[in-house]
Amino acid sequence: MKFRQWLNWLLCTSFAWQTVVAFELNISSLDSIYSGIETVQKGLIDYWNASTDSFTRSYWWQTGSSLTTMLNTMLVTNNETYKSLIHDALVYNAGEDYNYQPSSEYFNLGNDDQGFWALAAMSAAENDFTSPDSSRSWLELTQTVFNLQVARWDINSCEGGLRWQAFPWLSGYTYKNSISNGLLFQLSARLARFSENETYAEWAEKIWDWSEYVGFVNTTDYSVYDGSYITNNCSVLNLRQWTYNLGVYLAGSAYMYNYTNGSDTWKGRLDGLITKSNYFFVENIAQDPQCEYFNNCNLDQTSFKGILIRFFGYAMQLAPYTHDTLMPLVQGSAVAAALACSGGYDGVTCGTHWSWNNGTWDSTYGVGQQGAALDAINTLLIDYAPTPKKLSSVSDQRSDPSAGVHTHGTTVNVTITPATESDRGGAGFLTALTIAIFLLGSIWAVFDFGGSGKLPARNEPYVTFISILRPSSDEDEKYKSVDSSDTGNSSREKADATGVEEAKQSDTAIISPSSPVAKRSDASLSTLQNPTHPIESNSNTSFSNLSDDSQKLSDAPNHGNADRVL
Repeated sequence: MKFRQWLNWLLCTSFAWQTVVAFELNISSLDSIYSGIETVQKGLIDYWNASTDSFTRSYWWQTGSSLTTMLNTMLVTNNETYKSLIHDALVYNAGEDYNYQPSSEYFNLGNDDQGFWALAAMSAAENDFTSPDSSRSWLELTQTVFNLQVARWDINSCEGGLRWQAFPWLSGYTYKNSISNGLLFQLSARLARFSENETYAEWAEKIWDWSEYVGFVNTTDYSVYDGSYITNNCSVLNLRQWTYNLGVYLAGSAYMYNYTNGSDTWKGRLDGLITKSNYFFVENIAQDPQCEYFNNCNLDQTSFKGILIRFFGYAMQLAPYTHDTLMPLVQGSAVAAALACSGGYDGVTCGTHWSWNNGTWDSTYGVGQQGAALDAINTLLIDYAPTPKKLSSVSDQRSDPSAGVHTHGTTVNVTITPATESDRGGAGFLTALTIAIFLLGSIWAVFDFGGSGKLPARNEPYVTFISILRPSSDEDEKYKSVDSSDTGNSSREKADATGVEEAKQSDTAIISPSSPVAKRSDASLSTLQNPTHPIESNSNTSFSNLSDDSQKLSDAPNHGNADRVL
């Protein structure tokens, strides 16, 4: 047995024999809540790597998301212990061009990854956080990301939409998904409210309309589906449902409700998403049944439900009438999350399965688990958090709607001397040496990385088995298969008490030719025309009907998307 494998075994054995400590959260006691926040945040900080300004053993987007969580912790507790850490990490990870696509992520950058960092910067702007530096504001950072992403809005396939990956050389570039588009939707809504610039509101409307048109948001029951491939013109949906997909649209709708002074349209959308969120709760406790039911949540997915709870908090702030509906879900989840923080050497390491609700640790741990639990407990104190500010009321009012549109730089003249024979020989030797080192390093990584034997692949889509998986208990009616009479989007898979094996063999997510997603008249798409924008002013787009071809979804990402390279 390798030493590392032996050590892992020893650690697990030690965890199994230790005394369970855990902590019980009294939601009626501020002292208990503050203590719980301190305990869970300490566990999160244990993963911090100061040399890279990021969390270890997690994905880059999770650092951005978790920094938002820590910023929220500071706001609800008035404890500024980690203020400098949050500030410096948000600035450092913005990258060389202050656009949240640093060179270190060029071969791994998803639009969703960049989107989570943009929301972190947006939260900094809305809460008048210390400015990043003298050359730019938090608002300008978010405007830069917005401009970069709307420039990627792709009208050549699926009549619009943002792709999952940012660049063509990345696997997953042919997939359009709800999280990337939902994050841009929420960013647009928040920019509209913060800056009071109608252009951003127009984009929020446009992204919502497209998401509804293509079927990612099913306005029959407000399910939010994961995405679709451009190879079938988005006529075949991946019907998997994740907490954070619904959450990004829910919070964005709350911002638009607030921005429009409580319009009936946005209230209806917000109410529909809130009602649908019950799909993810059992006895007021959040879960992601898509992976938790089968005990196979990956590193991404352990963060998801905490993000949903965080977005509940935003909704309660921006649309206060939702408070009495959402707070019981927050309370139930926070108490259960605390009980799940009962593992590790310290006895308070957080696990994934809150719904067990019995103080039992599920032997999982990481940034996702700690951040999710912290999100849930933070949100108990949302009534103590300041309402997000607007540009007119913050200290740094610098704004640049065209940020990121133009690249500035100097031209450097370089004279290149022709290579000699000895130069070529030396270069050949160094090339061979570099290849050898790279191959040896790759072999070590594959066979000795944490004893796992395999690195998770960040951009390679894979399928577990079906598009909608639900727990199969007879008493939990909401997880039974959707009736086929629902005309919202497509045929549905069934996963009942006896149907798991059947579900494994059925990975179809087919849009029938008669579906409203597959066929809509051009007249119904007038709201999708591009609004005026500083970087593009497109002519009227031709919206032809989507493909009628029924097609099996043979290769859809299971993510939320897919496992990613750390």
